[in-house]
Amino acid sequence: MTQSYSIFATGVIAHRGASGYAPENTIAAILKAIDLGADYVEIDVHMTADRKIVVFHDEGLERTTNGNGKIHNKTLLHLSTLDAGSWYDKKFAAEKIPTLENILLLDFKKTNLIIEVKNTNNIYNNIEKQIVEIVKESNFNNHLVYKSFGTEVLLRFKELDPKRDLLYVTIGPVLNFLVIDDGLRIGSLFEFDYIKYIQVHRLFMSKSLVKKAHKLNKKIIVWDVQKKSDIKKMKELGVDFIETDFPDYVK
Repeated sequence: MTQSYSIFATGVIAHRGASGYAPENTIAAILKAIDLGADYVEIDVHMTADRKIVVFHDEGLERTTNGNGKIHNKTLLHLSTLDAGSWYDKKFAAEKIPTLENILLLDFKKTNLIIEVKNTNNIYNNIEKQIVEIVKESNFNNHLVYKSFGTEVLLRFKELDPKRDLLYVTIGPVLNFLVIDDGLRIGSLFEFDYIKYIQVHRLFMSKSLVKKAHKLNKKIIVWDVQKKSDIKKMKELGVDFIETDFPDYVK
């Protein structure tokens, strides 16, 4: 019997929290996503100079704080003094860079969590091990998924926390034998049996890609979908989840 995928069944992932309504990767954005009923909140993490895990997207501080320099060169104490909200709107001036522990203490209600690990070229030694330890100590009860552009990062998570699901994020496939993830790689999106979720940029998404993923029992996620017209198109393609700054648009 062929499984059908209703356009009304598409799940929603709040990108860096509900970052269309509050500064990305802040507690305000995450709470807003939970309030809007997102199925998942997606966050990014880095490691500080004193080996603390913080929720932040860029390696550098300039775009979304009043600080400068690289995260990995700063201590958590220094980062805690920065304003992580005014760049978005002055009413968010009190927002700080949260730690992963701060996020895991929030009341997620029915919302689940995706942790994207920024570890290109393995610049954060043993960051995966530290994240797994924090997650286990938190007793986070909702579904939690580890995400990365790097397959070597995901393999380390598989070994450290084998019961958790993994999400492989890419730009997308090029031809039939090239994939753009954290570089240009010869191979397929679907060659890693241990990875359950595959994420592709909307420009590379197609119905045939969705069908192939479902045939292999993979869940397919599309990212960078902000316009309502693009959300409608992605639903019609049958994707399992849409990652967006505006989770209420999908809902």
